[in-house]
Amino acid sequence: MNLKKNKQAIILAGGLSSRMGPLTRDKHKTMLKVGSYPILAHLYTQLRINNILEIFISTGHKSNVISSYCNNKIKNDSDMILNILKNKKKFKYPVISISKLKSNSSTTERVIKIKKKLNDSFFLIYADTLLKPKVKDLLNLYNKKKADIVLTISRPTPRFGTIKLKESKILNFSEKNLKNEPWVNSGWFLISKVLLKRFTSKKLNFEDYLFTNCKKIKAFALKNKSFYLPIDHVHDLEKANIFWKRNKKLWL
Repeated sequence: MNLKKNKQAIILAGGLSSRMGPLTRDKHKTMLKVGSYPILAHLYTQLRINNILEIFISTGHKSNVISSYCNNKIKNDSDMILNILKNKKKFKYPVISISKLKSNSSTTERVIKIKKKLNDSFFLIYADTLLKPKVKDLLNLYNKKKADIVLTISRPTPRFGTIKLKESKILNFSEKNLKNEPWVNSGWFLISKVLLKRFTSKKLNFEDYLFTNCKKIKAFALKNKSFYLPIDHVHDLEKANIFWKRNKKLWL
């Protein structure tokens, strides 16, 4: 697959975001700001930089808020982000289509609803994860292996150090060590449309199907050894803002 021909991405943004507490009482998680700009603007800018020309945003909860933002402000915010990055290249604005389902719809239902509009391959990304995608590496691995799917995996930053005890005596204390963490799915997929024909149950989440049938399909993983931050809780959003102040190019 040629990079120039790969122009589509689906952003999964249908969840309730309940773990964000009062921050998402009136807002969707994608509208929470990192710096002065919603998370969704950061993702849109990522896709824009990587020459994606068509974006489908699968929504549920507060779909109208996302739709209004995309119609009225996302292009300007993306331009402002690029200006902050001092990136003066001319990037086209991806066309955005909103796909709405119920908040409890499975990720499979969300992808299948868009299926007829998809090219032979497409990106699928989570709406609440910040990392710097290696689009060319994903494409190279996809082509080399003639894959059905390639996903990006990362090591989450450990929250705590580990302590080894004998009775109550401390034998060893290890500070947080990223190398000891397992690799996890970090939400950037490159998928062949052909794979969707194998989905027999729309109620089963896309990820569940993938990980229970990975031996039956050509599934490969690309390791992301740099920045990775899923925005799952309030403190994750606080971290993202701290990182943004320190380095504007961690994920862009």
